[in-house]
Amino acid sequence: MDDPIDALLEEHALQRGVFGALDFETTHLEQGPSQYPFWDDAVLFLREFVTERHRRKEEEVLFLLLVQRGLRDRGGPIGIVRAERADANDLIQALGAVVDERRPDAIGPIWRECTALLRGHLQREESFLFPPARQLLEPVDLSRLQRGCARIDREADRLHPRSELVEIASRIRSRWRVREPTEDKIRPHGNPQ
Repeated sequence: MDDPIDALLEEHALQRGVFGALDFETTHLEQGPSQYPFWDDAVLFLREFVTERHRRKEEEVLFLLLVQRGLRDRGGPIGIVRAERADANDLIQALGAVVDERRPDAIGPIWRECTALLRGHLQREESFLFPPARQLLEPVDLSRLQRGCARIDREADRLHPRSELVEIASRIRSRWRVREPTEDKIRPHGNPQ
């Protein structure tokens, strides 16, 4: 069985690669006309991968398992992460609106706020949620996490296959010309054995 926590960390690395490319692209936005197909792809990735697929894996499976093993749901790290997610979702929706309206002057400020929040969010998850997950979750929990993540991938694939979203991320990152160290490890989640 592949380690499902490692798989979530790989998704974080994929997101960081996209965030870096968007940071770079934002500096060029303010110097000239926007590349809207690029930003359309970025918004699709942010909505479908970050706020839909990845969020669901953590909230619907990982967090529930952690609460069952004694981690507090409210007032602790899980509560903080949930609040950040709500703010990030609002910013991603706002970004989508200004991209749809073709307003390059508004993309940069919204993205800078969004990326600061998302990067801090990923760091907090990696510092305050994943280490307790590695300590608290039993093999049966890890199996449930893996099956839950695979189920969410299957459900989300109906709208946008994971492979399509990973390809979009690759196109976005290719404009930035920087590879994440774990890029070659990103893979579709298979059905658990």
